[in-house]
Amino acid sequence: MSGQPVNKTITVLTSDPNHAKLVLTLTGQVKAIAVLSASVIRLTGNAGQEISKTITITPASDNRFKIKNVRAENGKFFRHELVTKNQPDGTVNYDLTVHNLKKEKGWYTDKILIQTDSAISPVLEIRVMGFIRDGS
Repeated sequence: MSGQPVNKTITVLTSDPNHAKLVLTLTGQVKAIAVLSASVIRLTGNAGQEISKTITITPASDNRFKIKNVRAENGKFFRHELVTKNQPDGTVNYDLTVHNLKKEKGWYTDKILIQTDSAISPVLEIRVMGFIRDGS
């Protein structure tokens, strides 16, 4: 949705008998707060197999935040690690790697909450979905 124009129409009811109902249309451009190499982290594989996924988080040029903390909402079935990568142009991006911990067949969903120093985007959320097949 970022980068695309958005139109939203709302109806306002008033106590003014001459203008009891007003229709307002708001139009704007949605700006990306960051570029994520994947919007959802999917961990799919067989039980007993090493399953991990790395995504890259790149702050938008007009929102150069720093990541202060990363935590899982539940965190029972995976662990994560964050690596800060300084780029030659002086910018920073981040590699977030998620490792499956679930040993048996099944599935799970969770979220990773990324706390930043940005007033515009203080917390980023990334969904994590695990699909573990029977290893036999």
